[in-house]
Amino acid sequence: DSVFTIQSKLSGFITVVNDWIIWQPGEYGYWRADNIRKVFSRGLEYMVTATINLHRVKADLYGNYSFTRTTNATPGLDLSEGYGKQLMYIPLHKGSGILYVSAGKYRFSYGLHYTGERYTTMGNSDTHHALEGYMLHNISAGRTFTAWKLRGEIRVQADNLLDKDYQSILWRPMPGRSYAVLLKLAF
Repeated sequence: DSVFTIQSKLSGFITVVNDWIIWQPGEYGYWRADNIRKVFSRGLEYMVTATINLHRVKADLYGNYSFTRTTNATPGLDLSEGYGKQLMYIPLHKGSGILYVSAGKYRFSYGLHYTGERYTTMGNSDTHHALEGYMLHNISAGRTFTAWKLRGEIRVQADNLLDKDYQSILWRPMPGRSYAVLLKLAF
């Protein structure tokens, strides 16, 4: 067994989608579907995995980053103010890193999750119509066990550890710090 391994992968994509339906807030808080007709999406995705094995301790580090440029490619619609501009709610930059450590029956993880700025209108001409990017920190610790003929794990976790105020969708605040105790059984 190797003491240290690392793997990485870089991929790119180009997609043209006809009849892309976008949901956006309308009057009185109701959401409506609009057909953009044609969307041009392209980008890069990078993933890396590193593993260290030291006797009974194993550490895995997972990281990923994506750059996604997704634009309205249909001029002349009512939505034409957004022609050639990044679509609503799709960040240019997104990434995460997660560290898993296990030692015997004990498990620990720490994760960082970044979502970049997202526009909230089709015109996205200024940052007045944008949701700022945010970084979330999540942590968990647990232990596996065997009892009778059951295998299981008990784990405690805290999500949004730093209690970041953020919105995924305009005017829809997301939860602050939260805690959970999880029990998983297999039989």
